[in-house]
Amino acid sequence: MGTEGQKVLRCSVDNRVTRVAWLNRSSILYAGNDKWCLDPRVVLLANTKTQYSIQIHDVDVYDEGPYTCSVQTDNHPKTSRVHLIVQVNYLLAGVGGQRAQVARGRPGVGAGVGAQAACGWHLAPCRGTTAKVCTER
Repeated sequence: MGTEGQKVLRCSVDNRVTRVAWLNRSSILYAGNDKWCLDPRVVLLANTKTQYSIQIHDVDVYDEGPYTCSVQTDNHPKTSRVHLIVQVNYLLAGVGGQRAQVARGRPGVGAGVGAQAACGWHLAPCRGTTAKVCTER
């Protein structure tokens, strides 16, 4: 959920929850209302009796991966996991100023790879951008 460039990760909770946290891989993003990560793009949206959600602004390929909502209920931990998949558009610049746009999914999964990619184009993502001008190999 969320608008383009930002994603909301929601976790349903109930009144038995005593502690709650959002994690990315092994890093704690939020524990309750306390922010543990330094990334200003990650914000707490809700910490209510029914929902615990965070929002990531300006999502890019480096945000892709597993996210875990961890809750403590009556001394029994429970987790809910989601895998964020980020798709990025790349701009390729060729000889003579010709350009082609290629969509790319997560690592290992190519999408929309055309003749330019087959001819030895090199695709490389840049942090904080959705387009990268690349050259021939």
